[in-house]
Amino acid sequence: MPTRFSWFLAAALIALPAFAQAPPPRSVADVLAILDQHKPDPEKVSRLRELVASQPPDANDKVLSRRFYVERGEAAAQLGLLKQSLADLRQAFDLLAPSDPDRWFVYVLIGGAELQAGNVATAVKMWKELPAVSVNDGQRITSWATVSSSAARIGDLAAARDAFGRAQSLLATLNQSPAWRWYSNAWRAQAERARVGILRLEGKHADAEIAARQALTLMERHIELYPVIAANLRQVAIPPLSTFVRVHILWQVSLLIPSLLEQGKYAEAELSARDGLKRALEFFGKYSPETGSVVAGLAFIVFEQGRFDESTVLAKAALDIYAGIGAAPYSSTVVRARRTLGAALVEAAKYAEADVEFQALHLALKESPESMEILGTGSLAGVYALVRLGKTAEAVEQARSIYEFERQRYGDALFSVVQARGYYALALAADRRYEEALREFRAAIPPLLAALSERTSEEGVGIGRTLRLTRILDAYIALLGHFASLPSPPAGLDPVAEAFLIADTARGSTVQRALTAASARSSIREPELAKLAREEQDSAHRVASLTGILVDLLARPAEQQLPTVIANIRRDIDAFRKQRRQLMQEIEKRFPDYANLIDPKPVTLEAARRTLVAGEALIVLYGTDEKTFIWAVPREGQPRFHSAALGRKERDALVASLQRAFDVGERPLVQFPKFDTVAAHKLHSELLAPVEPAWAQASSLLIVPHGSLGQLPFGLLVTKPSEVGQGGVLFDGYKRVDWLIRRAAVTQLPSVNTLSTLRSVARARAPAKAFMGFGDPVFGPQQVARAGGAVTRGVKLRSATFSDPAARTALSARLAMLAPLPDTAEELEGIAKVLGASGPQALFLGARATEAAVKGADLSDLRVVAFATHGLVPGDLDGLTQPALALSNPELSGDKDNDGLLGMDEILALKLNADWVVLSACNTASSGGASEEAISGLGRAFFFAGARALLVSNWPVETVSAKLLTTDIFRRQAANPKLARAEALRQAMLDLMDNQSGRDSAGNQYSYAHPLFWAPFSLVGDGR
Repeated sequence: MPTRFSWFLAAALIALPAFAQAPPPRSVADVLAILDQHKPDPEKVSRLRELVASQPPDANDKVLSRRFYVERGEAAAQLGLLKQSLADLRQAFDLLAPSDPDRWFVYVLIGGAELQAGNVATAVKMWKELPAVSVNDGQRITSWATVSSSAARIGDLAAARDAFGRAQSLLATLNQSPAWRWYSNAWRAQAERARVGILRLEGKHADAEIAARQALTLMERHIELYPVIAANLRQVAIPPLSTFVRVHILWQVSLLIPSLLEQGKYAEAELSARDGLKRALEFFGKYSPETGSVVAGLAFIVFEQGRFDESTVLAKAALDIYAGIGAAPYSSTVVRARRTLGAALVEAAKYAEADVEFQALHLALKESPESMEILGTGSLAGVYALVRLGKTAEAVEQARSIYEFERQRYGDALFSVVQARGYYALALAADRRYEEALREFRAAIPPLLAALSERTSEEGVGIGRTLRLTRILDAYIALLGHFASLPSPPAGLDPVAEAFLIADTARGSTVQRALTAASARSSIREPELAKLAREEQDSAHRVASLTGILVDLLARPAEQQLPTVIANIRRDIDAFRKQRRQLMQEIEKRFPDYANLIDPKPVTLEAARRTLVAGEALIVLYGTDEKTFIWAVPREGQPRFHSAALGRKERDALVASLQRAFDVGERPLVQFPKFDTVAAHKLHSELLAPVEPAWAQASSLLIVPHGSLGQLPFGLLVTKPSEVGQGGVLFDGYKRVDWLIRRAAVTQLPSVNTLSTLRSVARARAPAKAFMGFGDPVFGPQQVARAGGAVTRGVKLRSATFSDPAARTALSARLAMLAPLPDTAEELEGIAKVLGASGPQALFLGARATEAAVKGADLSDLRVVAFATHGLVPGDLDGLTQPALALSNPELSGDKDNDGLLGMDEILALKLNADWVVLSACNTASSGGASEEAISGLGRAFFFAGARALLVSNWPVETVSAKLLTTDIFRRQAANPKLARAEALRQAMLDLMDNQSGRDSAGNQYSYAHPLFWAPFSLVGDGR
């Protein structure tokens, strides 16, 4: 009779329950707290090892022998010893009679072990024979469902559908059988399980999610009946309840979570993983393969959301679990967990720690040639760690080894191969082998950019792939900067123009990933576009699904590769790629705005120049770890290029130095931090001064920043060495500083492509209505109990993002933790008054500032739309994976159909025609580099929806000066409709700086010349 664990492995192909009633951990912090409560069980590991080393009983006792081999095989599987596990399970199978029901279960165990060991062809052959091994109806239904899933796994859609049809037909004949009462839910779940595989292969991931959830629901009902079934079928051997818990965990991980990840639903995938972890801990404890696999998967999901510190902690927890159960260090589960850990440490800039992990991984895999053949020994993240540690020669050798391994396995065409070649080029450049690096980059970059355009690969659309691509592009730009400094660049290469083109692609790669995912989720209004977009997305998903299968098959030994299946998959991939190209051509022809949103084309330097008007100059910046590259492009005259020796650390430090002047906390006015004019002048000297001949005559600067530079309004850079003198009024000395804003108006752009797009789209008509605003949303119950904001220091400073400053760095944060913004109501009322708007249909404040109000309003005829609320970046709140605007908490506002977060996908679905979208209190600058990406993503979403420009606050603003500034902008434009947006902002800033002042609670006067007051807003978009 199979033991408890063998029942799990067999039932993994049978059931998918979701039955525990207690809620899952609410956050990663909760996960870690729960895991810390569990201690390892050395006795359990010792028992497993003793069992693996034990000798078989007397061969004449077949009952004892088969039980022994099953138990020893299971113990070997838990320790990652797949070869021994397979041998023992086969011994047990040979000892079972053909009519014994247990023979089918052991057969299933063997097939699963073959698959885990990488023997795909063997497993596929076994699954095809599974119906013949079945001895009852339940086994037959499960067998045909397994055949269907197996066929889908290797890309054989026709065979998958045929087996699915057989399972369905058999199911239809059983609805009158006596067993239907007890097993109908489980049997119907089998059909849904098979349906998931078919839908995923077809690229219909949303439908696959529905089928997976339906299977979960059906099996949940089956589990609810479990006590009754057990009581009524006492004479029949049925698996224990824990068996079905294991099944749930496995299927939740293998069916539902992949379907969610393939749609970019990382928050829901994380929630599902936490739910699975709860069950694993409740039934099996911390130190079990089930818990280890879920924690390792959760570490990957969190990594793909860009939460690297949390991923590091989770991956370490998974490795601790595997060590606690004695799993082999070269087993696939341990290897994947360690690779996630190493990659997370690299992204956290802990290169030495990452190198230690990758060395340990290499040593572990050398112990098992079979594992090395399947999993490889190197890691691209490990290559980058070596580069950052200065071990460039070692990085070259490791990168070459990975590239040759990938190329031998897959050929030249797949994304993973050209990605590995890009890392080889990166390592060569770091080792100063410039000519060799250029040759490899020139071979790798075109297919990499084609893959970016296609938006599909075997590695999905998570952040990991994007980060790797960006690293390659960064290294190529740096190499082009090197060649630009030479008197004679290589023949046929214009390094300045080439780097300009590549920089715009690299700059937006992370943002583009989020926008692509958002566009797939958004509700497209035009029916024809919606149809074409869905067909294009389905084709792209089909390519991705088939490519993933192809990669899996090609990774196996030659005898396990199924050459006919591989040939058919390659044929189908080519066909779907052709179909997608045709659909994209149709979309580009009929709906160019959408085509540019999902597949923006980089703009050449000369094309960018042609978008400018008289008096404008374009300044483009791009920063790598070691350098900052600057292009200055005037409307007329010679463009200038400069490579500044300003690396990422120094750039970030200078930006942080400037931002400290705006972190005033609870200090009185006289203790406000002094603005660092020296750092502001250094940034100007390093970035703008070297290219000044190209922009000196411009009255309007269009700046495309990068990284942390996107967190600063460039108008506060200092053009000449300036000391802040003393004046009769506090802060008056800042009036004599030579700010850049005194020389020219400044507009910020997410990319060069954005400028080209905004200026190529003609407006059909001017909006007729003036204004609509949403502000002072209700987040927590404390806002219901009190109104207004505390006045301190004689000025009222708008709150930072979180009520508790520690929440910014906490592992868990929720909507109710956001700080209230009571003063934003006054600001919106001031703008409404200036623009002549009034009444409840113009202002949605407090509990009325809901998602439903935004989505239900007619925004298409408004000149100004304002959101006075927090702007959030991925990771700010639990499960947040895209930039979003925070609106009233549904638990308090009654907006039960929404989550209180207006994400990019929902912004894309808005219909706007606005000159301005004001994002006041969108204080994401404190979030580091994610801020610039958040504004870039939100900006492009609003521009696609129909806005021309955003006015975005960069830090918690002072209430009175913010109201004076914003109302003055719109007052000036109302008085002079021809006044450009950028110039209106510039004039309002100068007037506030030079002519306005306030008084503290004691009546003492102070000037608004401190940049805290006049410089908090950036204009993003078209400044004309």
